[in-house]
Amino acid sequence: AAPVDAAAAAAAPAAAPPPAPAAPAPVSPLTVPPATAGADESPVMPTIASGVPVAYVDPAAPWLPSVGGVSGGLHLRAAAVARVDLTYDEGTDVVATEEFEAVLMPLTQVPDPRQFVAVDYDDRDLVTTPPSGAVYGLVPSEAKAKTYWNAMQKALVDELVRSRTTEVLANVDLKAMARPGETREQFVARCHTLVDSAADKELTTLRSKYETKLTSARVKLSDAQINAQVLEQEYDANYGLAATGISVLGGLLGGRRSRSSMASQAKKQSAANAKVGAAQTKATAMQQAVAELEADLQRELLEVDARWNAKAENVTTKSIPLEKADVVVRDFRLVWVPVA
Repeated sequence: AAPVDAAAAAAAPAAAPPPAPAAPAPVSPLTVPPATAGADESPVMPTIASGVPVAYVDPAAPWLPSVGGVSGGLHLRAAAVARVDLTYDEGTDVVATEEFEAVLMPLTQVPDPRQFVAVDYDDRDLVTTPPSGAVYGLVPSEAKAKTYWNAMQKALVDELVRSRTTEVLANVDLKAMARPGETREQFVARCHTLVDSAADKELTTLRSKYETKLTSARVKLSDAQINAQVLEQEYDANYGLAATGISVLGGLLGGRRSRSSMASQAKKQSAANAKVGAAQTKATAMQQAVAELEADLQRELLEVDARWNAKAENVTTKSIPLEKADVVVRDFRLVWVPVA
């Protein structure tokens, strides 16, 4: 084989790179043909009463199927959408609040508020731009007047007042009701706090009632115990072992006293002993009286505590209705819903 000239090979031009592949031709976006209006439809939105807000349901609204809507549809039907604040109260106490959102479709000459379907709609679910190529279902001629919408809104309020209530925890004994969001355990704990002041007043009255009795009984007990102690000391001094010389026994053993003298001394000793016994009996009775008063006080204190605890635990449910003043309409408008 012929030798390869290295210098010539190095000087030879490099091969050109292959051409880059051509970019794909742009694909034109799919276009949705406009809907064809039926006999009860119009390509132009029907006239609606002046002052009534108008919106369109966003195709992504999750509640759309629940009212008979179809995401992406171009055949629109008129509906009423409402957002209402409900406040349940008892006197000046608010016990519960609720946000009621609902859609009524279709619109009829005389709308029935019972046909509103509850939905959980967000303001982002309602847009101001209609879908391109949409056609509109016809609406009752009454919808051209503002009175139609006012009457529908009033009928909805009346229906909510008539039909809606809420159940709340209540304590009839304490005239208290659970606050919004308060659990049963929290309400019972608050009831126990409420009874504390009332129970304390009753306990204070009870203590005052027994305080006078107990003070008097304890003074009498102290006097009786002191009297018994003094008499015992006197008896021991006169007739005890230290006084054997003057006692009946001392006279008998000593043989120095007459019979009449010893008899007289025996009577005195017997009387002194009886007096000591009576004093001891009285002191014991006074001690028992104090113990009984203290036991009675303890028993009544426990009864008061048990009675108020039972009142705190007496929790039931109460049905709270709505009043017209408790119903506030925050949003009420016509909304176009795609149905096909």
